[in-house]
Amino acid sequence: MTEQDGGKPLWPHQIEGIKRASEGYYFGFFFEPGLGKSRTMIEVLTRVYSANAKLVDTIIVTPVITLENWKREIAMYSKIQERDIIIPKGTGIQKLRQIQLAPPGKIIIVNYEALLNRDLLQSLLDRDPRVLVCDESHYVKNPTSKRTKAVHALANNCKYRYIMTGTPISNSAEDIFAQAYILDLGKRFEKKFFYFKTLYFEDKNRNMPKAKYFPQWCVKPHALAIFNQKLSEMTMAAKKKDCLDLPPLILKEVSVELTKEQRKHYEEVKKHFLSYVGSEACVASIALTKALRMQEISSGYIKLENGEVVEFEENGKIKALGELLDNYTKDHKIIIWSVFKENHSQIAKLLEKKGIKFVSLTGDESQTQKVENIDAYERDPEIRVCIASQQVGVGFNMTSSSISIYYSANFNLLHDEQSEARNYRAGSEKHESIYRINLVAENTLDKLVFEALRDKKVLGHKIISDSLIK
Repeated sequence: MTEQDGGKPLWPHQIEGIKRASEGYYFGFFFEPGLGKSRTMIEVLTRVYSANAKLVDTIIVTPVITLENWKREIAMYSKIQERDIIIPKGTGIQKLRQIQLAPPGKIIIVNYEALLNRDLLQSLLDRDPRVLVCDESHYVKNPTSKRTKAVHALANNCKYRYIMTGTPISNSAEDIFAQAYILDLGKRFEKKFFYFKTLYFEDKNRNMPKAKYFPQWCVKPHALAIFNQKLSEMTMAAKKKDCLDLPPLILKEVSVELTKEQRKHYEEVKKHFLSYVGSEACVASIALTKALRMQEISSGYIKLENGEVVEFEENGKIKALGELLDNYTKDHKIIIWSVFKENHSQIAKLLEKKGIKFVSLTGDESQTQKVENIDAYERDPEIRVCIASQQVGVGFNMTSSSISIYYSANFNLLHDEQSEARNYRAGSEKHESIYRINLVAENTLDKLVFEALRDKKVLGHKIISDSLIK
């Protein structure tokens, strides 16, 4: 093994990834969260700068929560000076000026949303950058989004292009197209999404009656091997189970019985799409809204047609969560994941009632507050719980926690895998086991949600096959 300036030896999969990425001008790291993608990428960048005999203009695009983390890790794992790393801050105009005034040969780190500012994007293009790094590249899986088009504009302008994600496929194999384009600019998977889809996919429901038709696009059986081969030429996948000696991840399902009031409203929404609370009505007019209303009820509240939120006085999930906290908070730090904003306040009230110190990562915090809350959770032994939204569960390390409790969840595989990886990653070896506890309300959609997530994981592993792991 070799070592970087951070002092810790590189893992074999990192060494292999660095070697392969250094053989050309573009590469993709499909490393599961916690396998050191950032450190690997920094080593690749230092080799690019060495080959050019100078630090060339580099754009790193990343989720907002990881902006400062990139700066810290570059300082930790390289000899690049802090003055050569720029994270534009302030208003759009202020960010624009910071980019325009920066001399050549800088690393500029921006979040994906910043690229939606046309002037800011143009200022980056005007710098004629040589290197593009897209962290968590699944953010640009939609080929028609403005975000993706902005990143592709940068890719078309850069000689060196790299992508990094642990979840390249979160919904469908179609997610690969826009990410692969960043690498080889359409050489392998076509320049137009229409042609890509026609070549590699078929609609399994194309013969359904028109009245019942909905599209179901799947990779053509004969195309799967070609698909994987082309990916393997320019990407490398790595899984935690193959690369790290982690403690076992133990999945526990805690069955929760809904209260009579919850069950009454749940069944009414399920059967009639209409549930009444007092004189107000909660209407679910379409299937997705219906499913959302049912999940809200099972998590402990109901949203009325006028937008008012009514919490149930008796809540099966809060009761079950309270028992888990009583059993575990003395000896374990816990992350409580939920998808609904109303759940965050419910859980906070419970923790306050029990006198348990906690921090929050719900999306309502500023970037500075998020970083401070993560640091406090990791360092302060008195803080036992973090209330977190799965939507913000990306790019940070919370390995002081040995237990994650999923209070509520949705069908989004990306959110699920990214949240699970916050405390099941390198660094969790200090625990004997890592526990994931799913709170599942009996005879509700909860069971279906977790089963659907499992099935999506199987799909992703089939497309990003073991043949990609070198």
